[in-house]
Amino acid sequence: MSKIALHTHNLSIGHKGKAVVENVNLEAKQGEFICLTGRNGTGKSTLLKTLSGLIEPVSGDVFIGNVKLTDLS
Repeated sequence: MSKIALHTHNLSIGHKGKAVVENVNLEAKQGEFICLTGRNGTGKSTLLKTLSGLIEPVSGDVFIGNVKLTDLS
């Protein structure tokens, strides 16, 4: 069984407090490859920036392992 490397809980992403995608619940296990596809302007880059901590989520949480991303230095 693979260990969960990253997961989100009710994550909403966007800019300046306005959500472009809401209630994202995902789980990525260690060693998995994930493909993110979609039309232009649907939030793919915003999701990746939020998951990496470059921008703050509008709401919800991102976890690396079992630790909230906001609790990491």
